[in-house]
Amino acid sequence: MKLVRALYGLKSSGASWRHMFKTYIEKKLGFKPCVMDGDLYYRRQKKPDGSEYYELLLVYVDDVLACSHDPKSIMESIGTEYVLKDGYDIPKIYLGADIAKVQNADLTYSWAMGSKSYVKGALDTVKRLLAEDGRAFKSKHRHDGPLPKSYKPELDTTPECDAELTSRYQQLIGIL
Repeated sequence: MKLVRALYGLKSSGASWRHMFKTYIEKKLGFKPCVMDGDLYYRRQKKPDGSEYYELLLVYVDDVLACSHDPKSIMESIGTEYVLKDGYDIPKIYLGADIAKVQNADLTYSWAMGSKSYVKGALDTVKRLLAEDGRAFKSKHRHDGPLPKSYKPELDTTPECDAELTSRYQQLIGIL
């Protein structure tokens, strides 16, 4: 969705947005929050053939994924209340994960998520960051772990990271 005002101005802004959108999802759309994950909503619906199923709505701040026999109607309903960023379409990526409709052995369909695009993007970012530091990314050799077997941390006298390297470390951990 497209936000008219930033969520990041006050500490309570994100909580206020979440409460407002949650209220809309529950009261206007009739979804219920999942007990295990408050950002996953569900509601019982009927297909045109009369069979029942559950529609799912996955919400992460202002990113919404509708899993339904008729997701267009859900997104149109949301679009009447909120401005949608680039409209809506069959999803290909959600929160960095690849999404695809796959056919099951019994000829029914399911949605599946994968990480190929995210991992490729993460590797490209790490390669770029290493190149900025004048180092190369070497991925041709198999490793048993992140550190050489000969490494003895108790003997390591390397100085702690300065502010710039601390920021870089945090960036790399965030990618993981």
